[in-house]
Amino acid sequence: MGKAKRRVERATSRSALVHTAVTVGCALVAMMLVLVWSAASGHECTKPHASYCLGTGRFVLAIAPTAVLLVGGVSALLRAYRMWKANGPWQVWQGVGWGLLTLMVVYLTVSGRVLLPE
Repeated sequence: MGKAKRRVERATSRSALVHTAVTVGCALVAMMLVLVWSAASGHECTKPHASYCLGTGRFVLAIAPTAVLLVGGVSALLRAYRMWKANGPWQVWQGVGWGLLTLMVVYLTVSGRVLLPE
């Protein structure tokens, strides 16, 4: 393997790692903003520990980070496709895309409980 190919693969891996970190960070920020917004809304909660009492807050808490992870996963898979068409190192991007989509499904499964009626 030549130096140029290793350099391209290293740069691809670095950009995939940055893409993953930014996507997960944005999902966490979205989750925290929804929690702060729901807690600051001033409505009384029937559950003392629940900061997501409003119906809208509960819905957004489940959907906003899920949407961020979905966009990140799909964009990584699109990047993998473009790299594949250009005969570049696409495997890293495919791994990132499927990893983000798996994380999205796990988050939606765990946070889906807030969508259930009390």
